[in-house]
Order: sequence, then C-alpha cells, then structure tokens
Amino acid sequence: MNISEYHKAKQLKKDGKLVEAITAYQQAIEINPNVYSYHHELGEILAEKEDWEGAIASYSKAIELNPSSVWSYNNLGEIFAKQGQLDRAAKFYRRGMGIEPEHYSFYRGLGEVFAEKGARDKAARFFEKAAELYPKLGSADGGYPEYCYYLLTRACVTNGRWEKAVENCREAIALNPNNLEYYKIISQCFQQLEQLDEAVPYFEKIIKLHPTDENTYYWFGDILERQGKLKKAIEVYQQGVLNLPKNAILASHLQVLKGKQTLSEAYCNLADTFAQQGYLEEAIKAYHSSINLNPNSALFYNNLGEALYKKGDLDEAIRYYRVAVSINPNSYIFHKNLGDAFLGKGRIDKAIRIYEKVISLTKESYEAYEKLGDLLAIQQQWARAVDYYKMAEQLNPKFSMEEQFVHLGRIKQKQGKFYKAVSFYNQAIKLNENCRGKLPILIAKKEELGKIDVESNNQIVYTEIYPEKTFSLKPPTTVHSTIDEKFIEEKITSTISTMVIVPNGSVWINDAIAIAIADSKGEILIKDIFRGPNITVLPIENLPPVLKLDEPTAFLSVRCWEHNYYHWMLDLVPKIGLLKKSGIDIKNIGKFIVGSHSERPFQREILEILGIPKDKIVESKKHHYIHAKNLIIPCLLHNIAALGNISRWSCEWIKKEFINPEIRKKLDASERIYISRKDAPSRQVINESDVVEFLSKFGIRSVTLSSMSVPEQALLLASAKLVIAPHGAGLTNLLFCHPGTKVIELMSPDAVRLYYYRLSEICELDYYYLLGESVDAAKQDMIINIDLLSDLMKLASIS
Repeated sequence: MNISEYHKAKQLKKDGKLVEAITAYQQAIEINPNVYSYHHELGEILAEKEDWEGAIASYSKAIELNPSSVWSYNNLGEIFAKQGQLDRAAKFYRRGMGIEPEHYSFYRGLGEVFAEKGARDKAARFFEKAAELYPKLGSADGGYPEYCYYLLTRACVTNGRWEKAVENCREAIALNPNNLEYYKIISQCFQQLEQLDEAVPYFEKIIKLHPTDENTYYWFGDILERQGKLKKAIEVYQQGVLNLPKNAILASHLQVLKGKQTLSEAYCNLADTFAQQGYLEEAIKAYHSSINLNPNSALFYNNLGEALYKKGDLDEAIRYYRVAVSINPNSYIFHKNLGDAFLGKGRIDKAIRIYEKVISLTKESYEAYEKLGDLLAIQQQWARAVDYYKMAEQLNPKFSMEEQFVHLGRIKQKQGKFYKAVSFYNQAIKLNENCRGKLPILIAKKEELGKIDVESNNQIVYTEIYPEKTFSLKPPTTVHSTIDEKFIEEKITSTISTMVIVPNGSVWINDAIAIAIADSKGEILIKDIFRGPNITVLPIENLPPVLKLDEPTAFLSVRCWEHNYYHWMLDLVPKIGLLKKSGIDIKNIGKFIVGSHSERPFQREILEILGIPKDKIVESKKHHYIHAKNLIIPCLLHNIAALGNISRWSCEWIKKEFINPEIRKKLDASERIYISRKDAPSRQVINESDVVEFLSKFGIRSVTLSSMSVPEQALLLASAKLVIAPHGAGLTNLLFCHPGTKVIELMSPDAVRLYYYRLSEICELDYYYLLGESVDAAKQDMIINIDLLSDLMKLASIS
C-alpha cells in the first residue's frame, strides 16, 4: 500500500492547505479506494469548505467500508442538522449512539435537534445526559469542566429554567472568561428574567470580545432604550456605527434617537438598505412598518412597489404603485414604475398609456421615450416608434435608433421569433443601409437570391419574394333575407411570402403539435408549438434519431393537413412556386420534406407534374427530426404552421403550371357544371337527384372529380362559366377558373365556411351561396330547396 500520498494529505490538512489536501486525499483514495479513514478525513475537509454534498458522499463511503466508523455518523448528523434535515440528523446521531452509547457527543447532537424541533423537555434530557457523560477533569473539588456547564446551561435554556441556566453559565465563564458564546447565552437569560441591569455588563463584555457582532448592538441598545437610558443607548449605537460603518440599521436607530428622522423614515431607510442588499422579504416588512406609521407617504408605497417588483410579485407591485400615484399624481417616476410593472405583466397597451403620461409630466425621461419606441415597434407602429426614438436620441446622444432596432431584432431572434426579428432588421436598414453588414443574418434582395449557391452557403439568408397585399371583398349574393354574419368581411390580406435559408439547420416536426427550426448552434429560429414544451434549442429530450441530409433540402411540409386537397394545393404547392419564383434552381435541391406523398393519389401526381421525383422526397411523418446541410424554407405566412393564406400570385402560378391544352382534346368539357359529392362521406346533398334533374334544364352537367386527374380537373374548371357545388375540397379547383366565372356554393347551416368565398374573391369570380336544410349536423349533409335554388339562379342571371 502506498502511504506517502496519505501522509502528504494529512500534513497539508494540518498546515491548513485545504484545497491541496483535498487533491492529495483524492489521489490517495485512487491508489487505495478501500481505506475508510481516507474517505472520512476527506469528508472533514470538505465539510470545513462547506461542500456539504461532497462531505456527505465521503462520510457515507467511509460507513460503507466500515459500518463502525462512529465519527462518520456523528459528522453526518451535524451536516444534516445544519441543512435543517432534522430527522435525518437524528437518525445518524442514534446510529452513532448505538456503537458508542457512552459518548456525550451524540446526546449533545440529539439535544440540538430536539431543541430545534421544539421538543424542549426531550432536548433538555439529552443535554443533561451529555453533561453527565462528558469526562470530568479530576480537579481537586471534583467539579465539571466548562463544557459540562455549557451543556447544562443549554439544557436549562431549552426548557426555560433561566435562573439555573444563569448559575451554570456563570460556572462556565469562571472556567473560560473569553468564550463569546457564554456571554451571549447569559445576557439572553437575563433578558428573559427581565433583569436588564444584570445583562448590561455581559453585553459590554461581548462588544469587547467581538466588536463587529451587529446583533449585540441591537439588543444592547434596545435594553438601554427600554430602561430610558437614551444617552447610553446613543453611545452604544455610535460605537456600532464606528465599528460597522456600512450597517444602515444601526445608523437608522442612531438617527431616530438623535431626533434627525422620524421612526417611519428610519424604517423606510432600513428597508431601502435591505432592498439594495437583496434582502427583499426583510425590505417588504420594513416598508410595511413605515407605511403603518405614516400611511400618507407616496414614497413609502412606491418603494414597497419596487421591492415587490424585484421579487416578481407584479400584481402587488401594481397595487402599491397605484396608491403612490394617487397620493402624488405629478411624480413621473411613480408613473414610470407603474408602467414598468404593467409591461412586466405583458399588458403593452396599458404600459404605453402610462409611459405617455410620464412624458406629459416631464420631457426629460429618455427611458420613457425609449420604452415607448420599443413597445410601438413591437406592435409594428413604425412611424410612431421612430418619433419617440428621435426624442430619445435628443436626450441621450449615445442612443442610436438603428442600433436599437438591431438590438430588438436580436432579442426576437433569440426568442425564436425570427420573422419578428426580420421586421426590426428591416427598419434598421431603412434608417441606414449600412446596417446590413451589422446584422446576424443576410437580408438579400429578391434578385440576389438566385446568385446564392445553396450547396455552399454558410449564413442565414432571408428574402422577401412577394409583399403583403390586401384585397377588398364585396359581400356575397344570396336569396336569404340576411347574409350570414360570418361573411361580414371587408378585406382579406395575403401576407408576405418569403424564403429563408439556414445552413446546417435542423427541423423538428410533430404532426399537429409542433414545428421548430433551429440554426447551426441548435438555437430555435422559427417555432410554432400548439401543445408541448416552449423549447429554445434543438435537440430536446426523447427525440427520435436525427436524419442527416448532406445536401440542400427544402422544407415544404404542412404536417397532418396534407391529405386534404385544399391544403395541399393552396398551402404546400405555392411553396414550390416560391422556390421557382425566387430564382433558386430546384434541380440543385437534393431533398424536399413533405408530411407524406402517398396518402392520396393527387399528392404524388402533383409533385411529378412540378418536377420533383419520388427519390427526392423525405416524409416528415417517418422522420420527425431532420438535419440538413442547407435548410431552405419557403414560407407563405410568418406563422410557419398556419394555413390558408391565399394569394393571387400563387393562384396564377398554379393555373399556368397545371392547365394543359393537350388534355382539352380528350376532355368532355362543359361551360356549366355541377360538382357532385355523391362518393364523399360527408356534406352530401340528400336530394341530389332532384337537384341534378332541375339543373339539367339549364344545360348544367353533373361531374364527379374523384375519377379525374389534376390536369383534367384544372382544364374542366378553366372551361367553365358556371360552377355549382356543395362545400368541399373539389371547389379548390376554382383557382383554375377565369375571372367572371359564376360560382354557387351550397352549404349546410351547420358549417358555414368562407374558404371558397375568399378564393373566389382573390380570383375575381362572381360568388353566390345557398344554405340548405340540415339533415345530419355531424356529417353536414343537407337538403336543397329547389325553389330557393331557382330564385338564386335568377339573381345570377342564369337562364
């Protein structure tokens, strides 16, 4: 056995070189791991360094190697007692007592435990037993050593035998007149006995032995105040302030006694000091004391609000700030604090109104102007934000408006709100084109995007392909006495269409629950979490194995909605259009991520028409976590998971891609058609045979789209001048119609939806609707009133 490391460790411990000793003990243990004393002695050093976790582990290992390691039990008891784990402490003291039943230390420890638990009589018995077992010194009179008297004193203090405690403590002091603890105990005893004069010399002795013990000054000064000895109390507090110049509590007491401040002011000053030092609970109590003494001070309420704000109790902070403002409505600082609290609660509109009140009270609050600018920028009220930022710049020359926009953008990007971040970056660029170089991403112009090599690109790229557009909607036409309230829309907005390229990007897609896209560092750029954790990085726990794609990859998926023809055509297919419109050659894209391409025949058919072969498809339904060399994200909405953003450019592009004049020769097209849903599981017209018979009189032919290819459906609708159909995915093909085509949509009153009304408006079609009679609310089947249908056709001038 190599003893040298152990001896070295013991010597380092003896010399007080604890850090080096720890290393030496660890080396000794590495050489001889089964020597219990090495672990125990390491535990002693770790305990001295207050590394409680390490000490517990070392003592526990010593006990494992030697279940009779009695002092390991004792020391574990002491550690758990310090941590407040009293039952665990008692357990280890009792286990040590079982090995050494005649050793006083375990009884002393149990006395401390039960005293802390409030079991006074039990604690006293353990202290008395400890004193009995403590070895006598063998002096001539056979008296106890001082520690015995100390233990007996503790026993008496524990169960309130104050006079006997004084007697024992005096014996201990006689044997050791320099023990600070003894003087503290005996002064406490005299206070309990209300023998304040007797306590005075012991407090003086404590101050002499330990002049920086702040509690002694408080207690001693308090005793003197109660005795009416104010001059002596002032001397004590002055001595405390001299020895503890940073102690605001002593200073406050001194100022009150000297008459230089009221008691309420003293409590407020004391609370201010607590708050500055981070003792918020103590500060809050002291502020309440100041308010109880003076309930008309706005400052006290404000400062209490500040402490509550720091604590995170915003509702209570708002409550007290409101009181401060009501007492002093002209204080801009109180208003600003109230605004900060509302901002912390996320009540932006309320915060804006309060900050506006601040600047009405003072024109010098740079911070209020800056915050107003920030909040209005978040609401994308750019013009107002800029106005307030200009005022902030005038008040603070160091403030830079464009830098503030970049700063806010970085914050939003860090929060996973990439598109919000871009809006801030764009504002910075508007102010200063040179800001482009300071941004953490490349905001490229549309004409620049095609020049980027998606194979070797190494920076995040954002490009706007189509701007936001708003279309006015005219009300639909119907024969019903009133238009259904769901149709009361005046405008529809096609949001901005963009392209984002993320080098070494990752995507997590989980059906209808979540989408998250991360950059090369794993930090979330774009996310849409319906249910689940608010993640900030990828990967997260319990993800399936990552699929690594060492090639440019386009993310097209619209998740679990892809089985629906409407969402496939109007939410997924336009993303391919964005790729082509951006100037990126899709031949250079190695993989395309979709939810699935084999659930419905139209999925595979449409991808092939658009030039995306089967071997380039990756299904997110099978691979939830994907990493790509360059992840390309064409996006129709800034909420990546949202659906239903119809744009005129996408309808026009799809129409050009799918209408094949060659099919016209094979297709029995008609200018007037009725689209049947007789092969569908829901939204059927129950009296369809009567409806079809009636429509045939007008040369309207019934067709079923499910048996037709997508190009055939496209050409059929492109040839039609009148389309009548119950609500269903087949009406998605209205996008192929020419402007002016008349559309009559038949709907159950159980499910009035606006998808095809909006699509008709975007494509400039002439839209009408008719509500049938509900037959099955769950399936949305209906009966169509032929007379009402006839009246509607007359309104539409169909003869």
